Amino acid sequence: MTSAAQSHRWPEEGLTRVPYWVYSDRALYEEEPSLLGGLSSALAHLRRLAEIDPAARPLAEKAAQAAEVLQDAALELRDYREGAEADPARLETVEGRLALYERLARKHGATAAQLAEKLEELRAEAAELSGSEGTVRDAGERSRRLRAEYLAAARALSSGRREAAERLAAALEKELATLAMAPCEVGFEIRSEEPPEGAPLREAGLDHAELRVSPNPGEPLRPLTEIASGGELSRVMLAVNGALGARRRPRTLIFDEVDVGIGGRVATVVGEKLRALAATHQVIVITHLPQIASLADRHFVAEKRLERGRTVALVRELDGEARVAEIARMLGGRQESPAARRHAAEMLRKPGGRSERRSP
Repeated sequence: MTSAAQSHRWPEEGLTRVPYWVYSDRALYEEEPSLLGGLSSALAHLRRLAEIDPAARPLAEKAAQAAEVLQDAALELRDYREGAEADPARLETVEGRLALYERLARKHGATAAQLAEKLEELRAEAAELSGSEGTVRDAGERSRRLRAEYLAAARALSSGRREAAERLAAALEKELATLAMAPCEVGFEIRSEEPPEGAPLREAGLDHAELRVSPNPGEPLRPLTEIASGGELSRVMLAVNGALGARRRPRTLIFDEVDVGIGGRVATVVGEKLRALAATHQVIVITHLPQIASLADRHFVAEKRLERGRTVALVRELDGEARVAEIARMLGGRQESPAARRHAAEMLRKPGGRSERRSP
């Protein structure tokens, strides 16, 4: 009989099956019914049979040999089990690895047995993607080059804007002086901010510009929207368009209450500026001053009426004598007053006035 008693570790792939094969020696001779016990009983019967019939003696001898072999195997297996070295740390490592396999299987929608095949697919994809590294590198270099070009152009644009802002501010102060907003100091606050690496680039460049005014001497420049009334905003808008002149592309401009706080000669100046602006733009003006209204090409009147118990606002176009009557009403006289109508007709006929409506 040989002995298998020696120290060894369980192979990783068999750890989950240890209870099955480590204790199989007990099935040979300890458990009931045991294999050796059954074989011993059969051997006893064969030996009695051989005493009766000599022809059965070879069978008894083979059974005896088999019993001896199984007994040796049981003893070796017992020694193997007793000499095996348990390693809890290694068992924990293997169990962790098995848990990792299960998580990977769930992540990739596969079974644990399919992970090897999935690994090969991912390696193939990685190999394919590695071929695009050159393209990505070239794109990165081109992006850095274009960014540098953008920043150079944007910095030059910022410098030009600051110079143009000074000239525009001076031009606006002159325009506003003619619109009864003098003395009025004008300035632009321009903040330049370069975007960090990787951030989107603004089409308008690096600058954030804000128009600031000081309508009264001694007051600091403040954002226009914080200090200007509706009429002042309209006049600043008119001044901006007047300062820029024909350099601006045609557009529709709406001036609401542009005549607030003005009258007399200033109203006439405002009207003339609006008329000049209308040569290159479509200009819509809401006004209560006849000096301004008389310079328009077309007239519309807005009025409220009570219809079926509800107040409604209506806008209707005026033409011919209706235009004269409305200008007369705006002059402060009665529409039926001959003097008011003569004055209104004269305003519509004077140079720059519109005695006849032009085509829109």
